Amino acid sequence: WEERPARKSVGAQVTWGVRFEEQAEAVKFMNDLAHEVAGRMESLKVKGRTVSIKILRAIRNAPELARKGSIGHGLCDHYTRSSTLPSFTGSGAVISREAVRILHDLKVDPKEIRGAGIQITRLDTDPASSTAGSKLQSRIAAAPAPSVFDPSCPPGWVKPYILPPAKQRRTGRSPPPRSPGETPNEVKGDEHLAGWSPPPRAIDAFPGASAAAKRLDNRSPPSS
Repeated sequence: WEERPARKSVGAQVTWGVRFEEQAEAVKFMNDLAHEVAGRMESLKVKGRTVSIKILRAIRNAPELARKGSIGHGLCDHYTRSSTLPSFTGSGAVISREAVRILHDLKVDPKEIRGAGIQITRLDTDPASSTAGSKLQSRIAAAPAPSVFDPSCPPGWVKPYILPPAKQRRTGRSPPPRSPGETPNEVKGDEHLAGWSPPPRAIDAFPGASAAAKRLDNRSPPSS
């Protein structure tokens, strides 16, 4: 039996259903996320010194189909910034203050945010954490200009979503013949949707969910 390695971080991240209209919504979201992380730290009886946040920013002009459902994060730039405190903390208020400060310094348009996460490292369970110097910065560098989608060289996983319909079908060919007695596997009409209901969204259960995200209920059922 091998002992599990010591935990090195505690965090929380939401990357689905995140939509904001105003900066105040993003700030509230980060505040709620910070208190969620603090609650997890309390249950684990740990404190930490380094606060890191991750922000997913939508790539401009990316195709709408290149995302999961109607409110998936889609193609994004990922920004990670950190700040090390002078002492250990497990306070949601302290974590929120640092996370919101970093968010403000990044200067990302709230309407372009598609996900956010907070992670606490340098936990007090690691002896090396107490000797690490403070890297608390008065100001975090702003995020670079957002990327712009280039249809000439999309990521490999995006190609099936943006190919013209004609290229997605067997153009100019008849479907291969079926073996004797073989039953067609396609389902006509909407019979395959009987009893189907969309799964619950994680964002609905999160206290910092924005009203803008909750209004996006135009998800389509999965294809057969």
